[in-house]
Amino acid sequence: MASSHDVYSTQPAFPFLASSLLAPYDMRNAARSSGGGGDHQTATTADDRSSWDLKPAFDKFSGVSRYRNESRFLFRCGSTVGVSYLKEWWNTSNPDMSRDLLGQIPKRLLSRYLLGLQNKQTTQKGPRVYIIRPSHSSTFAPDALLEAILEEEQASRRSPPPQTVLSRDQAIDLLDCVELLTIHDFAAATRAISQVSDRLYAMQQQLRQPKTNNQDDPALGQEEEGEEKEEDDDNNNNNKRNLPSTVLFIIEGLDAMAENVIRNSDALRGSAVLTPALRTLTYLSRSYASFLSIVLVNTTGLGSHPPSRSSQPPPGLSVSQSHDGGGGGGGMSNNNRNNNMKSAGGLYSVFSRTHRQDNNDDDNDNDTDEPLPLLHTLLSRTMDQAIDIHLLFQLRKNQSLVEVVKDRTGDGLGKWCVWS
Repeated sequence: MASSHDVYSTQPAFPFLASSLLAPYDMRNAARSSGGGGDHQTATTADDRSSWDLKPAFDKFSGVSRYRNESRFLFRCGSTVGVSYLKEWWNTSNPDMSRDLLGQIPKRLLSRYLLGLQNKQTTQKGPRVYIIRPSHSSTFAPDALLEAILEEEQASRRSPPPQTVLSRDQAIDLLDCVELLTIHDFAAATRAISQVSDRLYAMQQQLRQPKTNNQDDPALGQEEEGEEKEEDDDNNNNNKRNLPSTVLFIIEGLDAMAENVIRNSDALRGSAVLTPALRTLTYLSRSYASFLSIVLVNTTGLGSHPPSRSSQPPPGLSVSQSHDGGGGGGGMSNNNRNNNMKSAGGLYSVFSRTHRQDNNDDDNDNDTDEPLPLLHTLLSRTMDQAIDIHLLFQLRKNQSLVEVVKDRTGDGLGKWCVWS
């Protein structure tokens, strides 16, 4: 029997920027300003960057409200975070369990962001969080958000630093910073995005207005040299005070609404209407990078399509056994699988493989441990183009895992943690 191994199916190494091999700019500045203790601080930060544990990044998400847009933080302003789940068609009991648990991730991020706003004085009034959600979804319902804030506050009190007790009324006051935009279809979603865009533009214009007044003042250039340094320090402090309040922009189910367009027409039309909306989000994240962070909650799921009924394995049979149990047609199925993997996109999960480890066939080849490609549709590839940091939620051995499958501007790729 001829071997079905294809030498051209080997996947190339993941590309990376040469600048990632050098110390970041903010780390070099911290080392210079700290003097003798800079080496220790840089080493400590490097250890944090090289750690595979994703949990500290979730714990530090509240720092987004403090204008932390440095590249050494996974969650930062100026980036678009995508949250997706892995389709588990082999889970015959509840294949949508991961989708039901997916909403816990953005709700925890939102809760920690709101808790980070406590005891923080700001002169700017108005919402700090904009959430676009479908009308049929209860993930970001007001009651669910209030419960998530109270649960996160109780969990934070168990940590070593003592935390102040947050009452229910105070949690409700935090929800005053959240504005919910309920939509019904994709057209309403684009209008809601434009509405948020107008408010962000107005916020930036209000910030620039006092700066122009200070620049037009002729008395600023008539001070002595000894007083100029003090004035520069005062101006820097005033600029920090005048920085706009950070804004968290969450959009739920944008891919699902685009999928409805695909059902009514075709995949090309769905991608055509989705691309301008994603381009607008990319423009917002780059234009307001100093104070805006965007989170996309994808509800359609990633991963391979379920096989046909004739090739779908029963609950007691693995996927690999179903592929290799076809006798002489096994080589053709493997070749088709390799071709599908090549055209599925370059997003992979280290915990998802094409074949199971319980395959005991003698004609095993080196392809049985290849990673499972996640982008199998034009819709998923289009959505991924607008995402800078992609988090994948999946269930493995009765445990919930969260993995960074994409980090466009940092080195968070491959970090993961057990979600609890």
